[in-house]
Amino acid sequence: MVASTPKRRRFRVRWGKVGYWAAAIATIAFVLFPFYWQINTSLKPQAILHAVPAHWWPGSHPHWGNYLDVFRLHPFARYLLDSLVVSVMTTLLALLFAAFAGYALGRLHFRGKAPTLFVVLAVSMFPPIAIISPLYIMFYQAGLLSSYPG
Repeated sequence: MVASTPKRRRFRVRWGKVGYWAAAIATIAFVLFPFYWQINTSLKPQAILHAVPAHWWPGSHPHWGNYLDVFRLHPFARYLLDSLVVSVMTTLLALLFAAFAGYALGRLHFRGKAPTLFVVLAVSMFPPIAIISPLYIMFYQAGLLSSYPG
């Protein structure tokens, strides 16, 4: 009687999966690198910010004073409060108008409903970057720049 040797499983490399994961890791690294560089730069002292070659790590002693300087030298807390007020009010107003418009366009029957819906959908598909310059000019002429209503 001959003892049978156990069959060896052959390890098969599935190049499709390897390529998929390599692409996924490369994409993640590409997306996350700017965040890493921003934090890295914020922790460097002023003297080595523009050093060549670049320092890839802030060193053994990160310079946390940059964060204190932002609040000491500039009214940064006020800027944060302004951003919070503007973003909350914009969100609430957009939600209010969108809810009423959505209800009217979805449930009510009125003359001109189809063209109105078409215009709303067409405007929402228009790239916002294309109208930034005209909006800026309008807000400038109305005196709304750097103000809560603007």
